[in-house]
Amino acid sequence: MAAKTGRDVFVVLPPENAAPARWSALKNAHATLIPCPDAARGMGVSLSCAFRHLETRYDAVLILLADMPALTTDDLNLMLNGYQSGEILRAAGTNHTMGHPVIIPKRLFSLMTNLTGDQGARRVLTAENTRSIIVPGTNAVIDIDTAEQWVSFQQAQKKPNDTGT
Repeated sequence: MAAKTGRDVFVVLPPENAAPARWSALKNAHATLIPCPDAARGMGVSLSCAFRHLETRYDAVLILLADMPALTTDDLNLMLNGYQSGEILRAAGTNHTMGHPVIIPKRLFSLMTNLTGDQGARRVLTAENTRSIIVPGTNAVIDIDTAEQWVSFQQAQKKPNDTGT
């Protein structure tokens, strides 16, 4: 989905020997795969790893979490097209609940390389002005953390005439 935006895509993963199925699944994903030895220590560690690998030629980075299955390429393009240089842009649902993805400008890249633990970018973003952009429905706020949530999400996505055959 991210590759369909036409932008460069980077994916942070545990090292290939620790997660061979993930690496194999993304082998042809038109993305640069970044090994992060300490990925299991939390989102902050993974983000720090990603930002250490980024080139300074990027004006900003859109952070897309893997557990947000309702997001679409159109949602990502809405964010990318709404970005204005230097600002932090965060997706929100139609009810204005803040969600993901988030666009981080270059001026914050060095702070992002120092993240630790499982707090993500929250520490960096709380000290900054953030502009929200409304993404249709609840796409920006549906977060899947368990197998049960995944099953519920899939069932909710079925059309009324979908018999599953």
